[in-house]
Amino acid sequence: MKFILKKFFTKLGGVSGRETVKSTSPYIKVAVLGMVFVSLALFFGQYDRLAYAGAGENISGWAWSENFGWISFNNTNHPLGASYGVNIDPVSGVVSGHAWSEYIGWISFNRADTGNPPNLPYNGGAGPIATYSSSTKELVGWGKALVLLDDGWIKLSKYDASSFTGALPPYDIGPDYAVKLENNGDFSGWAWNASSGSVPPDIGIGWISFNCSNDGSCGVSNYKVSAPVPTAPNNVIAAPYSTAGVDGCNAIRVTWNDTTDPNYLYMSANNPFTPSDCPTGGYNQVCTGAGCSCDIFGNSKIISGLAPGATRYFIVKAFNIFGSATSMIVGTSTKSVCAINNIVNPSGECPNIIHLRWQEP
Repeated sequence: MKFILKKFFTKLGGVSGRETVKSTSPYIKVAVLGMVFVSLALFFGQYDRLAYAGAGENISGWAWSENFGWISFNNTNHPLGASYGVNIDPVSGVVSGHAWSEYIGWISFNRADTGNPPNLPYNGGAGPIATYSSSTKELVGWGKALVLLDDGWIKLSKYDASSFTGALPPYDIGPDYAVKLENNGDFSGWAWNASSGSVPPDIGIGWISFNCSNDGSCGVSNYKVSAPVPTAPNNVIAAPYSTAGVDGCNAIRVTWNDTTDPNYLYMSANNPFTPSDCPTGGYNQVCTGAGCSCDIFGNSKIISGLAPGATRYFIVKAFNIFGSATSMIVGTSTKSVCAINNIVNPSGECPNIIHLRWQEP
């Protein structure tokens, strides 16, 4: 099966159409196509290639190599028996860990395994060999199929040509390509491996697809590689809050169901409002802005110093490096008529007159 697929994709152009179609007899092409489509139907069997990462690894799912088949990004759906997976640090974006292919073995994103990449980026001898950029939402750098030695380097995105002073390396010649994270948490796009600098390769891994939508094959096999985008905080409740001596006139308490990602609370005197009313500042950064307040909390916040009868609206937003998710808007008001609290030393002058003192709201 592997060799049929390899012949089909390398000789007839590949699923991406990125390789040159070579001159072949039309009868041979028809025969090869027939074998390939029969083999594909038997191989795929209409299975969805969906997976979930094990503990410690947050990237899940399958990628497809046109020359060597499936690449698994975690161990939970694979009978290998070893614990493995690929992880992207939710703060720094550093990529680490291992993926697995039945035909080419371990694909590592750890410099200790791979050594120094052959070209920019991250070929300085230290640090990560791959990262995720939250600004471009793309993977940048390298992985390596270890069994292929120096021919095993996999480029995750085409590098900016302006970064080179001499001739472009083979990985950065030709069409643009990149592995990019979509808003739903699924990666799309292509990575690239060629052996010995050949473009396109006669041997090597070739194009690696991270999503069936790249080639319109989701109806045959619904494969993809995914990252954990945040889930929206829910059960957001806002209510007047009684502080010492004041019965809900000057404070509001907001509670919500905590998430695994940091939460920002947004407050506004106006409705509707959106998170853009407050500057987010950056991951894990407390911020404030005119007309609103932003902060990171576990699952509750007391807002004090409000006037009696003041109305405020709230949303809670969860953040990580892969994106954000926002709760529904809730609103409430402080009490405008407050109960008298803390009556101090009542005294009387006669049966019909009593002097009272109390704490002013």
